[in-house]
Amino acid sequence: MRRATIPIATALAISGATACWLTPLATAATSAPDPSGGIPAPGTEVRLTEKATGVDLVCAGAHHTVDLTGRAKVLIGSTHTAKGHPVVEVKTESEDLTGSSPHLGAVTVTETVPAEGAIIEHSAAHPFPATEILALQLKITLGKNPCASPTGRVAYEPLILTTRDPAKLIGTLTQFPPKGDLYQLQNPVDLIDLENPDTTVATIQKFPVKVGGL
Repeated sequence: MRRATIPIATALAISGATACWLTPLATAATSAPDPSGGIPAPGTEVRLTEKATGVDLVCAGAHHTVDLTGRAKVLIGSTHTAKGHPVVEVKTESEDLTGSSPHLGAVTVTETVPAEGAIIEHSAAHPFPATEILALQLKITLGKNPCASPTGRVAYEPLILTTRDPAKLIGTLTQFPPKGDLYQLQNPVDLIDLENPDTTVATIQKFPVKVGGL
């Protein structure tokens, strides 16, 4: 049977990164991945590994790239229907990535607060291919400061930035958990310094990350 992939634009309208372990909460019914590769029960925590290659950060007119690796944890929520498609709520609870580059120094990326994403299934009978929107509200710590703002910082001082709005990574699932599937940044994400929140210090232009059994 032929199955049509949900267009990204449709998925975004409906919504309005992995070796993997499942840790059910007290209310969850499942204790292991669904053998059919389906979405786990509501209340299940899913632990992921991620590998982001070529993350592109722009500041002071220059592009800086860095590779990041680490883990994330998401919580499977309830399911509702929107525009004829089942939508599974997916909350990113933690994100811990590290890496380094000559111009950025040591880089750490962590989740500041839980962020709401979703898995938009093809249909109730045939959930895959499905579109996942992984939302990330991030704090990014740079060991070196290559940016012109905030005023007064010098290059060898660490710089801590946060996402102005949650980043949204989008990937196409043929099973869950994913296995090496590539997620891409929906739109560039502005980064701010909380000491000067009205000023955009840097922008993440690209955040390609493979989520699966890497």
